[in-house]
Amino acid sequence: MEIVDDTRSSTRAVKRTRSNLEDRSSDAEEFHYITSISEVPATSDWDKEIVESLNIVAIDKPGMFKIVTLDDDQTAITLPDWRDNIVGIDSVMSNMSISAKLKTIIAKANIIYRWQKGIGEESYVDGLTSSLLYHCGFDDYPLGVFPHLRTTIDIARKKIKSIPDFSVLKDNKTVLVIAEDKTMQNASVATNWEEPQVLGELFVIAHNLISSSTGGPPITYPITVYAIRVVGTLFTFYKTSFSREYMTQSLSRLPLRIRGDVHRYPSLVDPDAINALDFCKLEERKLIVNHLISIRDTITQ
Repeated sequence: MEIVDDTRSSTRAVKRTRSNLEDRSSDAEEFHYITSISEVPATSDWDKEIVESLNIVAIDKPGMFKIVTLDDDQTAITLPDWRDNIVGIDSVMSNMSISAKLKTIIAKANIIYRWQKGIGEESYVDGLTSSLLYHCGFDDYPLGVFPHLRTTIDIARKKIKSIPDFSVLKDNKTVLVIAEDKTMQNASVATNWEEPQVLGELFVIAHNLISSSTGGPPITYPITVYAIRVVGTLFTFYKTSFSREYMTQSLSRLPLRIRGDVHRYPSLVDPDAINALDFCKLEERKLIVNHLISIRDTITQ
């Protein structure tokens, strides 16, 4: 538990409009001020000021996941015969001795890669994400994958809504969210690469775990919920470490003196560049699959 200086003002300026910087006009520069927990908006409207108001801190954690030993089926998901060059991948795939389902993953990644920084449909990113979740066992009992699952919590008589792109449930409780699987058109430096929204999803899910635990097994602290941010073919992993003290404090009032920690991988090195692993690069793809399997093994224990 970490105590931080609470002399800062409890009033935070929060942008009301989520448009990119280059599109902002004077009308888009409106601000409203958070003076209490009851003014926290839906997670789709979170930005860095909201994150700071709730004292949520993303901490780089290079050793966040252990390197697991993959079986033959899991190793196949890393697509070892697909190297970093995606040019001409259609003809290369015809010579790959892998299943049609695995070829589909490559084909989906190829579509996304072609318009990573241009105009494209986010549904393609949904398609890649869902294929990986299914192949890595997140839709195998006791887990289940649910798209656009709404979660609402009540804090200080205010409902806060979260609708991640995908949620993974175990025993009817969310253990993993895949948040903001955007293209480069939507996620950018101007929106902090959508990280505030990811942290918002984690905040809501953590509180929901507590409120839905009545009559069930006691809550174990620190609360652990996983999240993955997907931007095109770029993956970033998150894991909460919310203490009992933080969760209790965040039900009351601003300012929050106790920090809510969220571990993050890969590390943020350059604020102007996204910190992520690229599924189109073999060595980084191996890490993505390793981390997915590591999360699945942990939450099914």
